[in-house]
Amino acid sequence: IKTIVGGPHPSAVSEDVAKHSSIDYVVIGDGEYPLDLIINKETNNSIDKEIRTGMEDDLYFEKEYKKINSSNASKIIRGGLKTLTNQPMPAYDLLDYSEYQFTDPTKGRQNTASVMTSRGCPFNCLFCFHNKSVKYKTVDQFITEVEYLAREKGVKFFFVYDDTFTLKKDRVLEILKRIKELDLKGVNFQTSTRGNLIDEELIRALKEAHFVRITMGVESGSDKILKAVNKGVTKEDYKRAFKMLRKSGFETRASFILGLPYDTKETIRETIDFSKELDLFHANFNIMTPYPGTKTYLMALKGEGIHFRNGEDANNWDAFKRWGCSLIKTDDVTAEELEQLQKDAMMEFYTQEKVYNHHEELFKRGNVSRFFYRPLNFAWKRKYGENMPFWDNLNKVEVVAAD
Repeated sequence: IKTIVGGPHPSAVSEDVAKHSSIDYVVIGDGEYPLDLIINKETNNSIDKEIRTGMEDDLYFEKEYKKINSSNASKIIRGGLKTLTNQPMPAYDLLDYSEYQFTDPTKGRQNTASVMTSRGCPFNCLFCFHNKSVKYKTVDQFITEVEYLAREKGVKFFFVYDDTFTLKKDRVLEILKRIKELDLKGVNFQTSTRGNLIDEELIRALKEAHFVRITMGVESGSDKILKAVNKGVTKEDYKRAFKMLRKSGFETRASFILGLPYDTKETIRETIDFSKELDLFHANFNIMTPYPGTKTYLMALKGEGIHFRNGEDANNWDAFKRWGCSLIKTDDVTAEELEQLQKDAMMEFYTQEKVYNHHEELFKRGNVSRFFYRPLNFAWKRKYGENMPFWDNLNKVEVVAAD
């Protein structure tokens, strides 16, 4: 059995990962084409044989191993795709979607699938690993996947996992029109976007295509910090966007980062307060984690507005966690203070009356997943010293959670 690893971490620190004797191949970047190459090597004992070279102009692949000064160079393969238009549909037939469930806010837990219309992000946030390129599927590709999963595999809820689904408005409007035309009974969707890439026309189209939940990475409640991390969105953008979404009946979610470069106690307080000001019912508060391959990782190494707690943490991958453990500090906020502020943020947000009432309504609609209510119960227990009122009525045994 050959072990192949890929994704952000192996792509960023391929030489480090390749040192592990249990790993046979490390893939940098998109994995589809390297997998084909590896299979060819294992079956024909030849890594140099060309595969599909010249057959498709929109594919590119560096067939030579990455030239690195390492005894493990032969384990590392670099791959890439310019587009997703020539990729086959994933082998969805191998999965039993009754084992993959998450909560539709209108109906409770449903068989759930994760799908994408595009891969990548064109923006330049300091904390992100993306290289500003975006690869797209065709509209027909995506619609074929959705129809198959809904009609043949019994999927009732879809996560559209594009980094920014509404990036190209005309394209998205066509996708939403085609979803609506499928007339899939009892099937709903959720996705994510940015505060400056949503408007009334898109919201109407999302609603008509049965999207019920929208998530945004707000990150900070300080315009100063948003600008410092190259977010390219303002607080007013988010306020306007969430107000429109809530007015149209969407369940709204957001994520925030505490300890961004140049964050202070004051700007983090702005972030916590802003989370409560927005029309939100769910929020994640993550401690800044400067992953290798990002600009914030280099900033933390140099001490530019953010610092590793100690020098050893820069390569201590076990410490790279978003919850309960801060491996960084800022010029004004210690690691211990960040851990405390994260807990405070969760408690303040989830003990709001509007947030509790929303969760209680979901429970009454049939969502009885303990996994789903863990943030609410954490906040309730921290503030009141006991479990929330309906905690004991929730399922203790969970199937695989979709997110």
